[in-house]
Amino acid sequence: MEKLIVLPAKGRLMVVGDVHGDIASLEIILKNFYKGSDSLLFLGDYGDRGFDSPAVYEELFGLLKKCQERVYLLKGNHEQFFKMYDRIRPNFYPHDFFDYLVSYKPKELPKYFSFWESLPLCALVPGKYLFLHGGVSSKIRSLNDLKNPSEEIETDILWSDPADIATGEGPNSRGAGVVFGKDITKRVCEGIGVKTIIRSHQPSITKGGIAIHHDNMLLTISSTTVYEGTKAAYLTINLEEEAKDAYGLSKRINKIDFN
Repeated sequence: MEKLIVLPAKGRLMVVGDVHGDIASLEIILKNFYKGSDSLLFLGDYGDRGFDSPAVYEELFGLLKKCQERVYLLKGNHEQFFKMYDRIRPNFYPHDFFDYLVSYKPKELPKYFSFWESLPLCALVPGKYLFLHGGVSSKIRSLNDLKNPSEEIETDILWSDPADIATGEGPNSRGAGVVFGKDITKRVCEGIGVKTIIRSHQPSITKGGIAIHHDNMLLTISSTTVYEGTKAAYLTINLEEEAKDAYGLSKRINKIDFN
């Protein structure tokens, strides 16, 4: 499977951040998706943390059967845990979807290993947007680094976070990836020819499911309420319009309302 997918710059695209087993938020998003002819892009981290990971996965697999040509799934750092499962248990938090498979569908384990490992890392709308799960780093200098990433770059894409610093990068407290400054974001945007990077990976508590970083070059979106105090949202982009910066995209945020 390709590590980088190129999206057609036409129509509308719905963008979903971390779900983390939040089936209630996912169902609201899909209800709105089914009403239109939009495409749908997920930025990874479908399970864990929340209590309904099995339901989320089953919903996603059903979605792919119905609308595969309009749905794109990227890999998040939690999808890496499928590959690492035997190594991390029992010393890491439990992966409840794996427990579900082991208990009820043991013969399907190889299929799920293969599926999650094959997911792409990034999606690109040339000249406009780069979508990924975690972040970027100084190792990414051109599109080729996204098409054929080293193991280090793949780790950075899945685990890294933006930092409130002007320059440079440093160790990430997550234990993988880096924290990166505004200059790294600018360098990557210029190197691959995009205006804005759109990512997930971090819950947003204070701004209704989003956060803006690095002089409007980077937008974080969260689509889960499993963390205490967090809000869920999704983003809708008209890909035929002129590229927006993070502030402009924030005006296209749809907050999830359970009322």
